[in-house]
Order: sequence, then C-alpha cells, then structure tokens
Amino acid sequence: MDSWCVGAAPRGVASGGPAGDVGRRRWHSQRLAESTGFDDPADVVRWMGAVQAQDYGQSLWALAARLREPSIAAVEAAVEAGTILRTWPMRGTIHWVPAADAHWMVALSQDRMLSAHRARQRQLGITDDTVDRARDLLVGALRGGRRLARPDVMATWTDGGVVVDGQRGYHLLWVLAHERLIAIGPMAGRQQTFVLLDEFVPAGDRAAYDDPGSELARRYLRSHAPCTPKDFAWWAGITLAEARRRFEVAGAVPATTNRRDLWAPLPLTPGTGPTTLPTGVGLIAGFDEFLLGYQQRGDVLPTEVASRIVPGNNGIFLPGVVEDGIVVGTWRRVVTRDRVDVTVVPFGPTAPSQDALTRAAGRYAKAVGRAVVAVTVER
Repeated sequence: MDSWCVGAAPRGVASGGPAGDVGRRRWHSQRLAESTGFDDPADVVRWMGAVQAQDYGQSLWALAARLREPSIAAVEAAVEAGTILRTWPMRGTIHWVPAADAHWMVALSQDRMLSAHRARQRQLGITDDTVDRARDLLVGALRGGRRLARPDVMATWTDGGVVVDGQRGYHLLWVLAHERLIAIGPMAGRQQTFVLLDEFVPAGDRAAYDDPGSELARRYLRSHAPCTPKDFAWWAGITLAEARRRFEVAGAVPATTNRRDLWAPLPLTPGTGPTTLPTGVGLIAGFDEFLLGYQQRGDVLPTEVASRIVPGNNGIFLPGVVEDGIVVGTWRRVVTRDRVDVTVVPFGPTAPSQDALTRAAGRYAKAVGRAVVAVTVER
C-alpha cells in the first residue's frame, strides 16, 4: 500500500459528496496518472487483471490512457502480436486479458457461467447436439491458425445446418469461449474475428498459478485500491464470502482513509510511493475500469449526477471527465484527418481550466495520431 497524505476535496464537490481522497488514490492505483503509465499495453492489462472491453473503440483508449506515451496503434499491435486478447472471463462480459492468462481466467468462472446460462440456452432452442455441431464446424474452419470474421462464422454455421438467427449465434460464440475453445482475435476492419485459443496461445506460452483465484484478487487489489470485498465480488462474479477469503490470502490491509471498509494491498516496500495524492484532469473512456471496476461508484461519481454518465439508465457508460479523482463531466470527440475536436459537458456551473482540459485532450489526440486538438466546453 502506498503512503499518501489526505488532501482537501476537489473544487466543485458539494458538502457531503464524494471525497477526492479515494478517487485520487484510485487514479494512482489504476495508473491513470501520467507519471505512473506503462510502456507496453500487455503490462497495462497484466497490472489491471482484466479491462472492460464490451465497446471495442472505447476500450482501446482505456488501455492507451494508461501508457506513458498514449498510442492506440501500440494497443492494436499488441493484439496482433498475441500478447493481449479479448474474451469473456467474468460476468459474461468481454474483457481484455493477458493472452498468457486467458485459460486460467476463463476457467475460474467457466462452470458457474455455463451452468447459469443453461436455462437461456434452452429458451433459445439450443440443444447439446447443436453446440456439438457448432463446435465441430468452427474448429474445422479455424484450425491451422485461421481467423474468421463474425459474419463468416455465422455463414459457416448456417451452411452446416446450425440456426443462428435471433441471439442463437451470439450465444454459441459465448458458450464456446467459456469452454476455452475460442477467443476474439485481432479485428478485420470493423469486424471481430475469432481464433482457436489453443493455437493463438500455445501451451508453452500459458501462465499457471497454484491459486489462480487469489492471484486475480492480488491483481485487483493493486490496481483498484482502495476497494471493498463487495467491489471485488461484483467485478469477479463471485460470492462475497469468497471475495473476503481471496482478499485475506492476497494480503489485503485496511486502507488509510476515513472509511473502514476500504482495503489496499500489503506494501511490498514500506515507505515507497508518492507522498501526495495525484491531482489533475483526465479523460476516461466509456466503460472505464475507473467506474466499472467497482460495485459502488459513489466515491468518485456524485450520486446526483450519476444518471448523466448513464443516460436513460440503459447500461451505456459515457466517457467521463475526471478532476482530482472525481467525475465532473462527460466528453465526446470528432476525429478528422489531422485534428481532434473535443467537447466537454461539465456537470456543474464550472469546468476544469481550459489549459487542463487541453492537456488531457492532447493525450487522446496523441493516442489517435493527430497533431491538433481543440476543446470546447458546452454549457
């Protein structure tokens, strides 16, 4: 656990609202502070444990934002090189994971997820024979290091007599990924591709742990602290009792905050780490782990404006503007051939300074390879 001093709540946070202390600590733990970024996207994913990736475009920025030199091209190169990939390791949701860890991460929840979705499988009219047929067809189409775009997978199944209309095709992909047969490969233009996991990550390249559940807890603690066992239970899709046990094995200790339920990892080297909490402005992706990595988000997102991050409560998280550890607005961008235009929508009557917003937007522009960035505040 790093040693921080507690600072004042950031400008614009109402009395009784979230305290910036927790948010700034998480900003540091999640390596969103510029000074703590990584050089390699694979190191980002390994540090985080897993990173939300249900929105591919947003997830590229979620990884690039944690690089010392932000670059979406570097993230895509890591995918092509096979060091990171997307699959369904937890909660039935797509995440980035280190390729070497994909097998054991999916295995942690494999039986639980497949069992929980048996009723849905029956509703869709998918029998065990259907799954067997789909598996055989897809293995035959992918064997030899081939990749198939999603429409081609569906065509392969249709030609082989497997019905894929409605949600059947997606469910079959989901089942086979949970069997650790397939994973999502590099993109082909705008299309997902699928690969055989055993070919994309050969046995000699796979990591193994004696206690993989506790390894996942260690990674979550170091990258999401300060956090609660409830946060980890929700994130990992496990029971609260198991989450508490995993925290104990992982060496969780009380975080030095005014909340007794928050925990952090045991320090590897006492006295190391920053002496002050990180401050500043950053632009986070939609579905970023800074928000989605926790069951309870009130420490960084004021309750009264939470609906503005998820308009209509439809499960779609907009990109957020974070100032001193608190989400203070949303942002959107238009990328053209040589520039990026960023529009910031603050939650309150004031916004972060223009200089701070321009610096934050400049990191995004650098990530997408654009030389010019302009920021407009929409009131």
